Amino acid sequence: MSGQPEPTLEYYRQALETARAANHRQGECDTLIRLGDVYRTLGKPDDALACYQQALEIARDMGDKLVEGDLLEKLAVLFDNLQRYHQAVEFHQQALEIFQRLKDKPRECHALTGLGIAQSGVGDYTQALECHQKALTLAQESGDLHEEAANLGGLGLAYRKLGGYQQAITHYLQAITLARRAGDRFNEGMHLCNLAKVYRELNLPKEAVELYEEARGIFTDIGATHMVDWTIRRIVKTYGPLKRQE
Repeated sequence: MSGQPEPTLEYYRQALETARAANHRQGECDTLIRLGDVYRTLGKPDDALACYQQALEIARDMGDKLVEGDLLEKLAVLFDNLQRYHQAVEFHQQALEIFQRLKDKPRECHALTGLGIAQSGVGDYTQALECHQKALTLAQESGDLHEEAANLGGLGLAYRKLGGYQQAITHYLQAITLARRAGDRFNEGMHLCNLAKVYRELNLPKEAVELYEEARGIFTDIGATHMVDWTIRRIVKTYGPLKRQE
C-alpha cells in the first residue's frame, strides 16, 4: 500500500458504483468530484480530468451553475498544472462568466487570479495585468490576504516580463509583506525568489543572492526540501556574475 489515499480511492469508486446503480445523479456528481480530487492528490491528472469532465456534464444536465463553475475552475487549474495554458484560459473564462452572473465575488476573484496566471502562461502579459488588477481590487475589498498577495505576485511577474522592473519590484515587495502578515511562509519564499529574478535581470547578483538565501532559510524551516535544493542551484548560478563583479 502506498500511503493513506488508496483506501479513499477505493471507497469513492464503490460509492460511485452505488450512486450510478441507484440513478442518483447528484450523488454521482459529488462522488466524481471527490474521486477527481483524490486522483489529483495522487498525481494522476488524466484520471482527475476524466472525473471532473463527467461531473461537469452531470452538473450541466441538472442546471447547477455553481457546481458547473467550480468544476470549470478545477479543470482550469489542472490544465495550468499541466502547462496547457490555452485550455486553462478557456476554462477560467467560462468559470468567470458564471461567477459574475451569480454575483459570487470570492469565486470571481479566484477565477480572475487563475485567468491572470494562465494569460501569463500563454505570454499575454497585458491581459494578465488586467486580470490580476481586477482580482486584486476584489481581494482588497473582501480582505482576503492570500488572494491579494497572489495577485500582487502575478502583477510582479507580468511587469517583469514587460520590462517594468521598478513596478515589478514594488509589487513583489508588497506581496512579500502580505504573505508574512498572512503567515504564508511558502509563498513568502516564492515571492522572494521571484524578486531575486528581477535583480538578476537588472544585473544585481548580490541583491539576488541575498534574497535567494532568505528564501532558502524559509524553505528549510518549513521542510520544503525540493525548494531548498532549487534555491541552492539558483544561488550557485548567480554567484558567477557576482564573482566577476568582485
